[in-house]
Amino acid sequence: MFRQKDSFIRAKKRVKAIKGFYIHLFVYILVNIFISGIIIFGLMKSGYSFEDAFSHFGVYSTLVFWE
Repeated sequence: MFRQKDSFIRAKKRVKAIKGFYIHLFVYILVNIFISGIIIFGLMKSGYSFEDAFSHFGVYSTLVFWE
């Protein structure tokens, strides 16, 4: 009985950890798409072409330096 309950508790913790990872990944993707879109839009407004704005380092800086 105790071993079964212990395994259930460990499985529950593991599911919680996996769920936390996927929630963080989802937020990471959404926030970076939003920030990249703002940067690209701002660069295009200041005279960059879409290709130049898309290849600008500022677009990818949040992706690289996210902690």
